[in-house]
Amino acid sequence: RGVGMDVVQSRIRELSGQIQIQSELGRGSRFLIRVPLTLAILPTLLVQAGEDVYALPLARVMEVLHAPNTSLGWFDGRAVLDRKSHTLPLVDLRHWLAVEPTASPLLTIVVLQAGEARFGLVVDQVRGREEVVIKPLPKALRGLRGYAGATLIGDGRMSLILDVDGLRSPHD
Repeated sequence: RGVGMDVVQSRIRELSGQIQIQSELGRGSRFLIRVPLTLAILPTLLVQAGEDVYALPLARVMEVLHAPNTSLGWFDGRAVLDRKSHTLPLVDLRHWLAVEPTASPLLTIVVLQAGEARFGLVVDQVRGREEVVIKPLPKALRGLRGYAGATLIGDGRMSLILDVDGLRSPHD
C-alpha cells in the first residue's frame, strides 16, 4: 500500500465511509468503497414555489412547458392541460404546499414521469439544473408524503428534494 492509498483511506474515513482492498498476486486488486447513502449525488431541476426552492430528480423530468392560464381545463374535479395528443393532469405545487401563487398570465409546468403516468407540476419558476448531495430529511418531515430528502443548494439555502410519486394525487 502506497502513500496514495493512505490519502484515499483518510478521505473515505472523513466521509464516514470504509474501504476494503483485496489483492491477488498476478490477478490484480479489488477495491470496495462504501459511503453513506446520504452522500449520494443527484442531478436535479430546481423549481421555486413562493419564496422557497425545491429540487426534483432530473431523471423524472420529461420537459418544461409554458402555457397560458386560459389553456387549463377541468376533468373529474382536477385541473388538466389539453395537449394535442393527450390530456395532462396537473398538480399545483403552490397549492400542494399551501403557498400563495404568484399572479402570471403564463403557467410554468414541469412534466414529470411517475411510473407509467405523466403529470404536470405547476411551479412559479424553474431555477435551473444542479447536482446536489442528498441528506436525510429533518425529523419533522420524515414520513410525510411528497418529500424524499434535503440538500444545500448553490446559494447556501436548504432545499427539500421532492418525491415525484408522492406528489401525485392520491386517486391516481
